[in-house]
Amino acid sequence: MKCPECYSSDSRATPLKNPEECLLNHVQYVCSTCGRAICMDDDERERHGPRASFSSFNDAMLYLRAAEALFNGPCGIYELTDGTKVFYKIFVDKDGLMNYLIENPEKRCPLGEALHETEEFRPASKGQIQRLDEEKVEQYMKEKEEVDG
Repeated sequence: MKCPECYSSDSRATPLKNPEECLLNHVQYVCSTCGRAICMDDDERERHGPRASFSSFNDAMLYLRAAEALFNGPCGIYELTDGTKVFYKIFVDKDGLMNYLIENPEKRCPLGEALHETEEFRPASKGQIQRLDEEKVEQYMKEKEEVDG
């Protein structure tokens, strides 16, 4: 069943890339409903976290709640293309999308609107945004391995 808070049916689906390293070294949004940790950090190349480009809509959905917490407001997922590949990004609003497209003229948003927008925004609670200690990371990774089978 899909978590009403973080929108995932897999409570250990994230982080997608280098999960143990991410859990140890990045700030996480921790879902108060299912306990899923979602990376909130990013870097100048936007390779991970809610500002990243995602290869699928489903992967973008896994980071939508972290984006909402990061930007403290509702967000949307947009389908983009660079002419050869399709990818997905999360923006606070259409202005954010338009600014991105102006800065990246080789990118396009064929639909011109979000594929999915947050209907009801709930701000993050105190303590949900945190760095996990080694013990929590070890437990999370054990649970992730059990789920991944």
